[in-house]
Amino acid sequence: MHRLLLVALASSALFAQNGAQSEKFNHVQWKLTLDQSAAPGATVLGHLEATVDPEWHMYSLTTPPGPIPTTITTDNSPAARSVVDKFTIFEPPPIRKFDPNFNADTETYEGTQTFLARIQLKKDLQPGPVTITFVPRYQTCSGTSCIPPRTRQVSATLNILASAPAAAISIPSGYIEAKPEAPRPAVARLATVPLTTD
Repeated sequence: MHRLLLVALASSALFAQNGAQSEKFNHVQWKLTLDQSAAPGATVLGHLEATVDPEWHMYSLTTPPGPIPTTITTDNSPAARSVVDKFTIFEPPPIRKFDPNFNADTETYEGTQTFLARIQLKKDLQPGPVTITFVPRYQTCSGTSCIPPRTRQVSATLNILASAPAAAISIPSGYIEAKPEAPRPAVARLATVPLTTD
């Protein structure tokens, strides 16, 4: 019994250490906000706020091949698939410039940026709260190093109400629908970039 307790404590400490190391190399914090309520089958607009640490940047969803572009998907669980019928991601205007690390033009974000998710809800949703989850995957770089891609989950609750009025969906000027370019093989994209690992 004593030996099992020691093993359990050691495993917990290792897990906590790995989690801390993972957070140490995560340079983007994410937050999702949704309308307070919506009717079944309605279209709602989600705001995915990404805050990038100072002196770091992340890449757009449409950056040319070179760095690893950001992707934003939904949770693929059965519960998630029962809520969202389809969605479209729109990204704010990125900074486009030549990056000598990749010897190519890249599109990046710094500071706090808001991505928009136009979400079509399932028509057969029952009244009550539902959870919508998005899964961003992204690479961050500084002026001297790049971090391998990180994946996070970010969720928010939406109240399904049959009598909820339809919200007007407006995409601000300058936002573009995220349609990533075809990527090159990962090895080729990372060959010229010094990587920091966990």
